[in-house]
Amino acid sequence: MIKFCEYLRTYLYSTMLNAGSNFMSPPMLVRLFDERLYFAVSINCEYFPGIYDRAILSKPIEMTDRIANVGRSSYSHVNTGVSLDKSSRKPVPLPDWFTEKAARAPEVNVERIEMLTVPNNTHLMSYKVQESDTDYYHHVNQSKYSMFCHNVAAELAHNKKLSVLKGNLSLNKIKSFRGAFLGENNAGDCLQIRTWEAHFDPRILFFD
Repeated sequence: MIKFCEYLRTYLYSTMLNAGSNFMSPPMLVRLFDERLYFAVSINCEYFPGIYDRAILSKPIEMTDRIANVGRSSYSHVNTGVSLDKSSRKPVPLPDWFTEKAARAPEVNVERIEMLTVPNNTHLMSYKVQESDTDYYHHVNQSKYSMFCHNVAAELAHNKKLSVLKGNLSLNKIKSFRGAFLGENNAGDCLQIRTWEAHFDPRILFFD
């Protein structure tokens, strides 16, 4: 679903479906990505029960998106992204023309994702990043991290390594997924994925 939203967002911007506003029109979008790199730094998804209704497979899906919380070098919409220099790949201020255009962007409450304290008793699994995990920035696409987490959880559940979630993980409906991206990973990198259950609710899994 995260990847699906990414596709829809790209389509939304490139076709100006947000009628009445040319802020993210195709020329503006081209200019924005021509001047800077834009990386996702965090994502927060909540899934309503209706998303698991198979009847929606035959129905159109309506999507809305908006720019919000425009700061010095970042802004939010479906996720929070940061502006980076193309050469150094380090954060830089957003272009002046962008912040001027977004002067009336609303402020919305986005819960800050705090850094995790990794306990000693975690499940550790390794994964070698494949070329198919990367995107046009030649690093792991933000949607892939949720897939890595899901695959690890599915294997742990199948091998009965978790206290509550066991067997076929797909029989459980995911309610939410939150993540913070601290750096880039590229094809060939070997990721060490640590997983543990929340002490207050073993149905909640943490990944690092």
